[in-house]
Amino acid sequence: RNVTIKGYSGDTADIMTIDDWDKTASPSPYTDADGNSITLSYGDRSQKPWSETKGGAMRIRGPITYADHSETTPTLENVTVRNCCRGIRLQEVTGAYVKDCSVNNISDNAFYFASGNYASDKGCENCTFDNCDAENTGQSGLNNIGGQNNTFKNCSVKSTRASAIQVYHS
Repeated sequence: RNVTIKGYSGDTADIMTIDDWDKTASPSPYTDADGNSITLSYGDRSQKPWSETKGGAMRIRGPITYADHSETTPTLENVTVRNCCRGIRLQEVTGAYVKDCSVNNISDNAFYFASGNYASDKGCENCTFDNCDAENTGQSGLNNIGGQNNTFKNCSVKSTRASAIQVYHS
């Protein structure tokens, strides 16, 4: 409960200020969080403030079963994640209940139920993200890969570079 995780990523620019990582045009100017001008060359992701593709703030990886976790007895509550590659990832977990959490300014997915092998017969079961907010994500705000009977309840997504919600193999 009541945890803040702040990574090193994104300290130089907000994820939504990067127009297009795949262009090969001449250098383009951006500003950092303090308004100072910085120049990044298109095509070279190593210069981008959001070049991370691995790691994240939190992964709870099963097989784990949480008995009797609910709105009144959540698995995680009031967790804030900022400036990381990924937000809160549950993988092959049963019965987790995540409540009142927020993820902001990350380069990948904010909240997701995952299957380690991306198959529909694996993944999370009977898990819930409740009243969770995702903003400024490099991929999706809410993502479900595989599993069954998972719920995104009263969640909000604002400013994503991909779709707000993605569902695969469910």
